[in-house]
Amino acid sequence: MSTWIDEVVSSRLRERRDLATSRAAKVVQVLSTQGVRARVVGSLIEDRFALHSDVDFLVEKCPRQLKYSIESVVESVMLDIPFDVIYQDEVETEAV
Repeated sequence: MSTWIDEVVSSRLRERRDLATSRAAKVVQVLSTQGVRARVVGSLIEDRFALHSDVDFLVEKCPRQLKYSIESVVESVMLDIPFDVIYQDEVETEAV
């Protein structure tokens, strides 16, 4: 049996997830117009997004001169939703 608190929390989570999803899609679109290939990874994609989750972006390819300005672009779109930007070329790969 859910209480009114459960319903409020569930509603806020849905609203926040929807807002994060739409803003993340806009980030990917805006970056693509600048020659940056990025995608959303982590909790938002894996259906583990919670009220205090951030949105994780993986930058797979970008023009060298834009590499360190990408985060300001993301911030201008995400606004109050926290995020992390991960650069694929900086991620260590594990030996198999």
